[in-house]
Amino acid sequence: PDGRFLAGSWTSTPGRWRAFTGRDEVCVLTAGHVRLIAADGTAREFRAGDAFVIPDGFEGEWEVIETATKHFVIRDTAPGETP
Repeated sequence: PDGRFLAGSWTSTPGRWRAFTGRDEVCVLTAGHVRLIAADGTAREFRAGDAFVIPDGFEGEWEVIETATKHFVIRDTAPGETP
């Protein structure tokens, strides 16, 4: 009821952009290949079948290497902001 949780599915073609902050996200990748690149340059790759968490405070970028689909649950950790 407080609007702090959001769940759904998301599909993206290849590209790269800055990751959001102020939220925790649980992802289950059902198709494709993605990379999370932290501000310090550390990178982690995920493929279909992988599940992972992007914690609040993560600073970096998402890179979709191969068209990807994920199921996600987001918890807004910044009250007053729109999830």
